[in-house]
Amino acid sequence: MFREVIQKINTKANSEKYEIRNFQLTRAKKYNRRVSAYKLFNDNKSFVFDEHYTYHFGGSNEFQFNISDEGLLGEQYIFRYGLAFSLQTSINTPNPTVDRVPEILKFNDFVKNNKSFFSGYKMWIFTTGKGRTDAFDVRQIRRSEIREGKFIFIGKWINKTSSEIDEDDIEVIVDTLEKLYPLYKHVQLKEPFSIDERYARLTWNTNKWHQPIYHDWDKKHQNNPKKLHEEKYGYGHEEWLFNPRYQLNGYQYGFIQGINMMKKTQDFIKELTLFTIEPKSKKRFLIAKADDVEIITNNSLVQKEIHPLFHRWKKTMINELKEIGVDYKYFDTEGFIPNVRFRTENLLLYEDNFEANNLDGLKFTRFNAYKTENHSELKDTDEQKDINDGFIPGEGRTSKGHKRETKASSKDVVNFHSEITDYLRDYLIQEWKLDLNTNLSIEKTRLDGGLIDAMIFRNNKHTIFEVKTRTTAKGNMREALGQLFEYSFYKHNWNIEKMIIVGPAKPKKRDLEYLQILNEIIDSNLEYWTFASNECISLNNKFKIYKP
Repeated sequence: MFREVIQKINTKANSEKYEIRNFQLTRAKKYNRRVSAYKLFNDNKSFVFDEHYTYHFGGSNEFQFNISDEGLLGEQYIFRYGLAFSLQTSINTPNPTVDRVPEILKFNDFVKNNKSFFSGYKMWIFTTGKGRTDAFDVRQIRRSEIREGKFIFIGKWINKTSSEIDEDDIEVIVDTLEKLYPLYKHVQLKEPFSIDERYARLTWNTNKWHQPIYHDWDKKHQNNPKKLHEEKYGYGHEEWLFNPRYQLNGYQYGFIQGINMMKKTQDFIKELTLFTIEPKSKKRFLIAKADDVEIITNNSLVQKEIHPLFHRWKKTMINELKEIGVDYKYFDTEGFIPNVRFRTENLLLYEDNFEANNLDGLKFTRFNAYKTENHSELKDTDEQKDINDGFIPGEGRTSKGHKRETKASSKDVVNFHSEITDYLRDYLIQEWKLDLNTNLSIEKTRLDGGLIDAMIFRNNKHTIFEVKTRTTAKGNMREALGQLFEYSFYKHNWNIEKMIIVGPAKPKKRDLEYLQILNEIIDSNLEYWTFASNECISLNNKFKIYKP
């Protein structure tokens, strides 16, 4: 019966929802080996000793995932699951008290710095010929406990026998193993780890942090340590943070000023939320959230690996600084040293900056990396940004739009976008008899951080509008269609009545034929509305509707 439970655990652990499904592949890549088995636990009949215990494939000489039906201990049955150090000798592990010391020291250091990680977990020690200790709170392993024949376990248990374990128990077990997986990777595979959650400010940017914009600066500030970098030189190194040209082997590389203010010993942040402050209004906006952020400032191997990438683009970066009229000579002399990297799939980049009302007026103005656990207001903001999954009537305003800024000129499309959206609101209220309190949402409803320009909800159906400001209808369609499809189909099974593209350009015959083809392919109702900016045109004639 024990073997059947292990087989069910293996099946569950291979589910798409669990990162631990990649366990054997991750080990194989780390050790440059072939994958010998894709199962988590060894469930071979010849291996599951006495229907009693097992550990992960390849785990005999490792910090191992271990499961056991220990039977009746005292008055209770114990079915345990977790991680363990086996200091018992075997053919594969003749010197366990020597071989496991590096992992034990790594584990002890982890316990010292991450005590809260082990909330709800226990620890006990089994000694050959003497039995096991009672369970106690997880602590560092003592030198006197690193002795041949000992088995040190960290985990949880269920008061059941193998025959009593049900599907709910299987899920609880695998959930626990999933939570312990980062500990295994840190101790055994030497991967960085932190349960640290932080907020960090980025300098203001209207190019989606792909390249710098002009900031007011003065050369006389350059020797003043109290002045910001952009006040000294006119730009910030953070302004290239999300530029895809700085991606390598699945990682995005960049610079965040707040990281430089942290302790030099920390090399990892579990979750980093980024915000910015709009210079004129002083409003705070959430920009992105990145998980598993590695701090690479002092990582010589990584710096050596990526140096050619940034060197290749250095002239381009200098030209971008020249174009906006800032002190490019400083950059040419000092260069650019990235201090963070994160997996591109671990980045949630808000399509439109998310206004963080809970941060307005608070002290988070410096370029520090603030710990979330030390500031309850940051936790509130984190909850706020998750409220984005349903229709919300009313009207909101964010920094949506973009502005290309140089020293000499400023081409602003934010105002034009707002102008179209404002007229669209008034038009829908007047001509369609809609109400902001009940069935009309203007820049209020969000989906995964993306802000929907306008949405109607009536008769249990949704109509979505996306406003664009290109000078051609084709350009507006190109920009809007991906967003409309994502809002309509990616996460929600909304009952979509219409998807409407709104822009200042009149569509050509070929544009309308294109919309017709799309309507036929996806069985939807796409429309294009042209906006007339002429102030002499009455509200009821501001929009011309094209139905292909």
